[in-house]
Amino acid sequence: MHCLINTSNDVELLRSRGIIENCLGDDEEVCLMFNRLGRNILTSSDFCYSQVFYSVNRHCRRRAKRWKANLHRNYFNNPWSIISFLAAVALLVLTLTQTTYTVLTYYNRKR
Repeated sequence: MHCLINTSNDVELLRSRGIIENCLGDDEEVCLMFNRLGRNILTSSDFCYSQVFYSVNRHCRRRAKRWKANLHRNYFNNPWSIISFLAAVALLVLTLTQTTYTVLTYYNRKR
């Protein structure tokens, strides 16, 4: 369980989704409790969810997945930022297209 909860933000997320219920006070106390519970405990490698645990950790350690999550969390967390980005890309493509045709027209007229 201590792998699941590292910060008070994790507790807040789990509490908001109805997964855990906080009767201790604030989320920081719950976080400290779970981190203390997991201290000095060794788990065997053949527990029933070991393959799932390994797969989730392998998935989360992938660099591309971390970059994608970071990009989504920091820059594209609302629809307007996505729409603005797509509009900027479309404007850039149209500008490059116009510049290309202008240059081609200039050089073809010289011949």
